[in-house]
Amino acid sequence: MKPEDLLLAPELSTEEVTEFLARFGFADPAAADRNLQLMAEDVTTRLALARMVGKLLVVVRETPDPDGALNHFERLLGVVSHPVNFLGFLGDTTEALEAVLLICGSSSYASEILIRDPETFYWLLNELGAPWPKSLASYCTEARQAISGVGFDEDQLRALARFKRREMLRISARDLLRIVDVGDTTTELSRLAESVIDRVYEICRARLVGRHGIPLTPDGRGGTREARFTVLGMGKLGGEELNYSSDIDLIYCYDGEEGRTVGAEAVSNAPPASGPPETVSNRDFFTKLARMITRALSESTDEGAFYRVDLRLRPEGGAGNIAASLTDYRNYYGNWGETFERLALIKARPVGGSRELGKTFCETFRPFTYRKFLDFASLDELQEIKNRINAKLD
Repeated sequence: MKPEDLLLAPELSTEEVTEFLARFGFADPAAADRNLQLMAEDVTTRLALARMVGKLLVVVRETPDPDGALNHFERLLGVVSHPVNFLGFLGDTTEALEAVLLICGSSSYASEILIRDPETFYWLLNELGAPWPKSLASYCTEARQAISGVGFDEDQLRALARFKRREMLRISARDLLRIVDVGDTTTELSRLAESVIDRVYEICRARLVGRHGIPLTPDGRGGTREARFTVLGMGKLGGEELNYSSDIDLIYCYDGEEGRTVGAEAVSNAPPASGPPETVSNRDFFTKLARMITRALSESTDEGAFYRVDLRLRPEGGAGNIAASLTDYRNYYGNWGETFERLALIKARPVGGSRELGKTFCETFRPFTYRKFLDFASLDELQEIKNRINAKLD
């Protein structure tokens, strides 16, 4: 029996089909046969599939989940624009066939991205060549291009979500194909997140500026300057160690808490104002901005959610203000900062908004993070923290 007989020899018995497909690692040969028949509903597609089904089955056998590979591939073939051309291309291009089936047989998440937007596959093949991780600057440039000229607010966020989904496919495919190692993969996942967070910040800030004007504060020389806001990445994001399912730990910081919003500037991606801006204090402006960013990053939409956001590392955890001024942080860490918060700040780094303010934050609290001495109480607390970590790993 030859592989093409599965599609061209109607007299085959169920037993023959089951025995033949079992050789290719299928746990459920009957389901595998159903998937093959679904892919070959019309004569032209059946003939095209028959010409390359032998190669397909050999590659499927080498994937971690042959049943899942064939099932996802059947769904993908059902949504491509030209199934016959697609099958012909895969039959002639072994590297492409191996790439698509390894994705389908290794990752349901990556497979669903392909099925949702099958034309991404051709883009993906061109992205597999580079043996090094993409730079943060490249991610930021491409993220800006993704939202350039796209409506306002929600339309931009949807365009950014599509960019993020496409890049997640690229990262996971390069990981599955072992083009890059684990360290490069976590670095790229972290850089992608940083580029998304910074664009979300820009979109949300533009929207608030349209409503309330620019947050200004005295510059100390008799004039004013724009108050700054920074998003700090903590934990795995701060350490550039994100994995595919990581949440992102964030804290928000601003300066110029004594000022207020004044007027409004022309912002290219701001929605048209419905009336004159409503002036608010800088503290209220940045509190609204922090809430808006958190909601935009974490709420599920028709394009999915960006990330699960964890804000519990801010002062006073869930009971604290969602955004705090640099002065507030000084007061908190100077009077009530705990050992676990020192540990958390080791990985803190700016990932959105004002990088200058973010660097000032990190430099300001470096003495708090790295104490010159540790007393016995601190050492005991460190041991307790380590014990809790070990207990979760067991």
